[in-house]
Amino acid sequence: METNMENEDEDKVGFGKGRDTTSTTLTWFFWLIASNPLVEIKILEEIETKFHVKETKQYRFFNAEESRKLVYLHGALCETLRLYPPVALEHKSPIRPDILPSGHCIPQNTRIILVLYSTGRMERIWGKDCLEFKPERWISEHGGIKHEPSFKFPAFNAGPRTCIGKEMSFVQMKMVVATIILNYHVQVVEAHSVSPSDSIIIQMKHGLKIMFFTRRAKFLIPFRSIHSKLHKAFFGLKAIKRIIQNDKSKDDTISAIENDAVNSFNNFFLLLTTEGELTLIECCGGQSKRTSLKFKSQ
Repeated sequence: METNMENEDEDKVGFGKGRDTTSTTLTWFFWLIASNPLVEIKILEEIETKFHVKETKQYRFFNAEESRKLVYLHGALCETLRLYPPVALEHKSPIRPDILPSGHCIPQNTRIILVLYSTGRMERIWGKDCLEFKPERWISEHGGIKHEPSFKFPAFNAGPRTCIGKEMSFVQMKMVVATIILNYHVQVVEAHSVSPSDSIIIQMKHGLKIMFFTRRAKFLIPFRSIHSKLHKAFFGLKAIKRIIQNDKSKDDTISAIENDAVNSFNNFFLLLTTEGELTLIECCGGQSKRTSLKFKSQ
């Protein structure tokens, strides 16, 4: 049985150590579903079916218990972690001579580097479709989540060193993704270059520029993301919630969001469109700049 102290430790790990890895996973996830629209449709269908929200015109937010019911979304996140593990390399070093299952003799203090990015794409391990983004591979015949051994899928490490924040990470990601997918359609900015960076955490080298098109609200608010920070995603949800609750005019809404962005972040971009007009807010160094454009509806 878990103690309160163990739960507290897990919470600290989830909100502290898991900040960069969780936000990096979400960045690759949104790029993958934008590149695989059928997956986005299936995630949306699962949310609408499980929670009967298809006909609602109000924004819907999800809690931890609800997130555990989203099996297909869980599979999509696992696929993201398989193809783009946030920690792409792991190294081990034996304190005494050892013999690997392959028969290789390993001297004491030899550093062994495990390339998790490569093992997640090996045909011998994952089959001929190893390079495809297929959430279905994580769903059992009975419709539940299919378990894969942690030594085959080591995104959260394995054995006694398995990340204690694993479950917390899945809950956080599913809460954020479910809320965004239900309320928004995701689209990557055209011609944006996507490639992994050379770092311990395999972030996107140039960030991810995406637009979130609203499905239900009276405002259309796509985000042009410069950095993949999880707290920015939460900021976006909070800003959207404030717009709906307060029912402000367009000008008041822009001013409120602009003020929050200036006080909270640098290099933050936000696009707000209503009735044929687009407003771009660019915040940098404690200052902001607005640009308004007129456009024709398609």
